[in-house]
Amino acid sequence: MRPASNVTAHSDHRAPRDESRTPASDIPRPFGWLEIGLWFALVFGLAEVAILTVQYLGLGKIINRSIYYVWMTPASYLIVMMIPAAVLAGVGRLWARARRLESGVWVFVLVGVTSITVLLLLKRIHNWALILLVLGVAVQGTRAIVKRRVGFCALVRKTTPWLVAVVAGLGLTEHGWKAWSEKRTLAGLEFGVGTQPNVLLIMFDTVRGANLGLYGYERSTTPQLERLAASGIVFERALSPSPWTLPAHSSMFTGRLPMELSADWFVPLDDEYPTIAEVLADQGYTTAGFVGNLDYGTYQHGLNRGFIHYEDYRISLGEIFLSSGMGRWIGEAPALRPLIGTDQRLGFKTAERVTNDFLDWVRRPRSQPFFAFLNFYDAHDPYLPPDRWYRMFDPERPNRLSRYERGDLADLTDDQIASEMAAYDGAIAYMDYQLGRLIKELSVLGLDSNTIMIVTSDHGEEFGEHGLFRHGHSLYANQLWVPLVISFPPHVPAGIHVQYPVSLQDIALTVLDLVDVPAGPTFRGSSLTTTWSDSSRTAGVVISELRGIENGPQRYPFAHGDMQSVVRENRHYIVYGTGVVEVFDWLTDLAEQAGSVAGVLPRAAVTGN
Repeated sequence: MRPASNVTAHSDHRAPRDESRTPASDIPRPFGWLEIGLWFALVFGLAEVAILTVQYLGLGKIINRSIYYVWMTPASYLIVMMIPAAVLAGVGRLWARARRLESGVWVFVLVGVTSITVLLLLKRIHNWALILLVLGVAVQGTRAIVKRRVGFCALVRKTTPWLVAVVAGLGLTEHGWKAWSEKRTLAGLEFGVGTQPNVLLIMFDTVRGANLGLYGYERSTTPQLERLAASGIVFERALSPSPWTLPAHSSMFTGRLPMELSADWFVPLDDEYPTIAEVLADQGYTTAGFVGNLDYGTYQHGLNRGFIHYEDYRISLGEIFLSSGMGRWIGEAPALRPLIGTDQRLGFKTAERVTNDFLDWVRRPRSQPFFAFLNFYDAHDPYLPPDRWYRMFDPERPNRLSRYERGDLADLTDDQIASEMAAYDGAIAYMDYQLGRLIKELSVLGLDSNTIMIVTSDHGEEFGEHGLFRHGHSLYANQLWVPLVISFPPHVPAGIHVQYPVSLQDIALTVLDLVDVPAGPTFRGSSLTTTWSDSSRTAGVVISELRGIENGPQRYPFAHGDMQSVVRENRHYIVYGTGVVEVFDWLTDLAEQAGSVAGVLPRAAVTGN
């Protein structure tokens, strides 16, 4: 008979191991916590990717992320996680006694950071409620993980390589698909149109006509544009169809008025009407867009339709950081901006970057004509061009922190408003400088003689006029009057100034007319070529529109319903959602400081038909 002690010694019924009593030597070494940080970044990064994909593809929401978010979002988490991981790992190396404390603190940070991001994505929660909820989740998550840390570390080691492979596979698939799709489309272009002219449409985003030297402004903001204008047509009263980006661009691209289109504050441009890019691509043009406006000009907003090559979001460290909810929460927090000394958006695309991207593209060999669209975004608030231009008209401007991000704009003094306008004018001058670079390079490449150049803006800006700032909320002239220059010698005559109002809605038909491509029945309006080819043409009715927004600030006109602007001869009528009509006489009051309220007028009295 064997001793009872031997039976006990060989028994398979062992007591479960209490991981909470694991000796300190079983706690991961400092670089083990870096590995755990990588695991958290991958897991929660992929969780956010899944949520964003459902929102974007399943629910049709605009997610404001690069098309490469499938790998940039986990990479953003990695940046956020590795900073505290490196600090705690360093503490653990220098002070061995801190290792057990380090494990709890690090897990608490990891769980808290990742949970706050997911909660921000799923539902808008009040900040204090969010903080309390995250603290609760972090405490409970930390207890569970630290108590079972040995098994958790084993899970991390087994699954991390697979998670890395998933993220890498998603990234390679997305990049490969985009490159293959562009190559396939280019290979399928029709040939035989190589003699037709190129078209270059340049958008000075958020630039109002009143601040351009081209139109007599006291500051020299546009010397390069003036030089281009001398070789073409200048439209003295070009009006945007809408006072903000998405409907204005959509109208220019489709030839339809904003109210006819789907494009709205939270709705992209759909495919009901073709765009000029689509029509030209069908005719064999290579089409490309280079966009600085990432708020309303990206692939998610439908403006990329018809462009074979489209560059909006950059692959940069700043853009990667903003690709997660947590990165965006940190990167866009006004309270943290003084720490980095600027209110400029991380990953912002300057006019120089947009110009360089276009020039890199246009230098590629091709046998087909091109249609290229460039959007310069530097004149949009917070008006932060490079230093040479930032202080060009106000040398005493103190720093690169915008007053627009702090406090109520209604409290700005006259001197402060003048300083903001000086920065705005500097941004216009900077974009104008990049326009000059671009024109010079096209000449070097031998493309200037066969390229139609159109320079305009999508809308203007308010600087306290009518008690308003920025744009998108009213239909006053400062938000609608924009520059428009068309140059294509000798096909477009030089030195002509069109005095009567015209609409940017007519750009689509004008482009198709100049390249002799049939427009089709969906494009409305009239070609601007008749302004120099038809001596009998006179001023028509120019309409601009603005959808109302529910629950908007009551001081903004668009908070009271849909609005319409009608310009007929020299009269500007603004029809409010309440039915009231405001009337201005542009012959005597282009600044619109002495308008009259006409009560409710019949539509025919406003439109003339």
